[in-house]
Amino acid sequence: VRPYLGNSDIKSLVTPSTSRSYPSGHTTRVNASAIVLAALVPERCDVIWLRARDYAWSRVIGGMHYPNDLDGGVRAGTAIAVSVMSRADFKADFEAARRELRQYLGLQP
Repeated sequence: VRPYLGNSDIKSLVTPSTSRSYPSGHTTRVNASAIVLAALVPERCDVIWLRARDYAWSRVIGGMHYPNDLDGGVRAGTAIAVSVMSRADFKADFEAARRELRQYLGLQP
């Protein structure tokens, strides 16, 4: 049960959802995205991970998740990223995106 549903003292600060709390789907998505983005631009790794953590934590602040729901999302997002990044078709697209993004940002190839 989501925190705001389990405790009437907790008010939802975001659009409420009645699905299960664990794992956090938002955290799953942002963790998988951060892994890929950090691989594309390792020079910006710290900023990428800081933003991903802030985004995930906002789900706790908003009354949608418990902190351990975020742990489940991190694990699920990592598994998804590892699986996707091991695919040959993804690797080809990743390299093209990496070159384009790094050129756009003015970074070394």
